Order: sequence, then C-alpha cells, then structure tokens
Amino acid sequence: MGRMIHHKSRAHEPNDPFSTLQIGYIVASSDQPVNGSERYYFDLLRELPRVGVTNAGLVLGDLGATSHREEGVESFAPQSGVSARTRIRNLRSAVRRMKPQADMIVAHAAEHALPVLDIIGRKRLVVHFQGPRALEYKAEGEGFKRVTLARIAELFTYARADRFIVLSEAFAEILCKHYHVARKRVSIVPGAVDLQRFRPQLSRREARAKLGWPPDRPVALAVRRLAATKGLENLIDSILLVKAQVPNVIVALVGGGPLRAALEARVASLGLEDNVRFEGLIAEELLPHAYRAADVSIVPSVELEGFGLSIVESLACGTAALVTPVAGLPEVVRDLDAGLILDGTAPADLARGLIKALSDPQSLPTETRCLDYVQRFSWTAIVARVREVYREVLNG
Repeated sequence: MGRMIHHKSRAHEPNDPFSTLQIGYIVASSDQPVNGSERYYFDLLRELPRVGVTNAGLVLGDLGATSHREEGVESFAPQSGVSARTRIRNLRSAVRRMKPQADMIVAHAAEHALPVLDIIGRKRLVVHFQGPRALEYKAEGEGFKRVTLARIAELFTYARADRFIVLSEAFAEILCKHYHVARKRVSIVPGAVDLQRFRPQLSRREARAKLGWPPDRPVALAVRRLAATKGLENLIDSILLVKAQVPNVIVALVGGGPLRAALEARVASLGLEDNVRFEGLIAEELLPHAYRAADVSIVPSVELEGFGLSIVESLACGTAALVTPVAGLPEVVRDLDAGLILDGTAPADLARGLIKALSDPQSLPTETRCLDYVQRFSWTAIVARVREVYREVLNG
C-alpha cells in the first residue's frame, strides 16, 4: 500500500465553517430499491449544513427519478446508456470544476474516487467506508472482471485517503485486515436515522389498515434488498418451523432485487404463499407505517453487514428488531437488549427468535425503550461526530 500523504493547510478553528465535495455512488431510479448507503449519503448532505459544513455532491444516475436529492448534488452521467470512458470523462470534468470551492474531498465509493485521485491532488480526502465492495460483488456472484476492478479501486483509493469513517467496529476490522489500513486512520461513527420521518405516527392497527395488512395476524417484517448475503432464503425456510408454533404468522418482505423470482419460487415450493408476502418497493412515505405495523422486524443477513439501517428505522417506529450475529449488526442492539441478537444465521436460529418474539411479546423491549434508545442514532447526534472527524482531518 502507498504511504500516507501529509498536507499543509491552514488551521481550522473548531467552529469554523468549511466545505466539502462529496463523491457518492449510484442514485437509484424509481424502479430500483433505494439502499441504505444511498439514504445515508443524501441524509448526510442534508444535515451537514446545520453544523456549518456546506457541500457539493456528485453521483451516478438520474436524480429526476428518485425522491432522494439535495441542493448542490448533480449527476455526472446516467447509470446506463453511456460508455465507461464517457462516465470517467464526465466525472473528471465535474471534479476539476467543483474542487476549487471545496476545503476537502469526501468519497463514498472507491470506484468513483479512483479516476479523480490525480485531480484531487493535495486536497484532504476522507472515505466513508460503506463496505468491502469487491467482497460484496464476489458474494453476489459478479464476474471476475468487476470484482477485480473494484478491488483495484479500493486498494489505490484507500492508500491515498487521510481518514476513514466506518459504521461499526466490525467494518473497522475488515478495513484494517483486508486493505491493510492503519487503525489510527479509522474513526467509528454509526449510521443515523431521520427521527422526523421514522416515528410512530399511527397505532399498529391503524398502520395495518393503511397498508391493507390483516389486523389480527402476527407479522414479522424484513426490509431488505432481495440479494445474496441478506439471508432471505434462510428466513423463508425458517417460516416452516415458525408456522408449526404460530400457524397464522406473516413475514412481510419489503424491497426489490435480483433474487425476487427465485425467492418467490422458494415460497411456492414450500407452500408458504399464505405466510410470506412480497410487498415490493413500497412508497417512501409508507415505509414508516410498515415498521409500525409489524410486531417485530428481523435482519437475517449472513455476511458483510456493517450497520443495518433498517434496525434503527424500526426502533424509531417503536418496533423491536431481531438481528443475526453478523459483522456490525450486534453492535447496534446490544446495549438495548442482547436478547435481540439471534443465536446464528440458520433457519432454526431465526425460527427460535421469531417464535419467542411472536408468542411472547413481553420478551421484547417496549416501544418506550426502543424510542428512548434510538435517540443515540439521531442525525443531530451523528452529524456532529462526522463534522468532528472532518475538522480533525482539516487540521492535520
């Protein structure tokens, strides 16, 4: 790995305003699932000005096709229909134009940072590490070329970065182990939830009526991208076991992704059509109602989860969340109730947790405890911590 580059810059006082150029990843179109990384990016850019950090942003994709947008963010190319060469040329041109107004550069995707490292020059560079992209591509069955290119982008970008912000201790370990980053260059700042948007506006019965869900059946909710590593096959298989104890159980799967057809076929082969519902990509304004309507939510991931934004979104709506003991997931709920951490990722492990939660609701943290606990993940608290990391980097 390359040595860390040291820069000279003027000292910034703790309360000095400053500016960033935030290089994001892909903004989802209206027919694609909006993932946690995308929500984090746009929420962060919305919140930073409140603590004196102004921003410009660059993403790949059609900003007109999504509800997630912020002033000052622009697209450097559409997601499809243009060559890689055109994308890179547009990205380089945009960074060259926007760099002079920024005190520092912030990258959320190594693949979009690598082509502009030479243009960034001596500017400070902070990387928000959202996960090991090459490992994720490999786990999802992407080809050798894409995995290799992602790995190269990560290695070169991370060698150049001055500091990293990660969502959990688990991701800090991955960053240090797989990319040989010195631990002193890594700051842990967890993800955050918009408490104005995610809150218990309706009763559980009212939320179910809003969504057209049965009022009298126990419901577990999984808000997940329907893709490998998310553990949805295990969740579906677990319902055979849950159904033996809780016959009228419903698992609502909210989200889209490449595995939808395969998962639907799995449900049909197991005869679980009455117990597993594919809700698809529900409207953004209905997502808080889905969390509120459920008796419990569950994150059944099997690997590479740094935080799990759906956990804190669920808690903010007053609904406890069960998580597998994978990567950073236990870190999110351990201080609330260690009983929310399942024994493993296998169907039997998921089934035991769901049966207990649905048969004995008193075993779960109350709505009040969930709402009190989730305050630590408010954007008010988290954005101040992000700003502090940025300021430390500016001051060298």
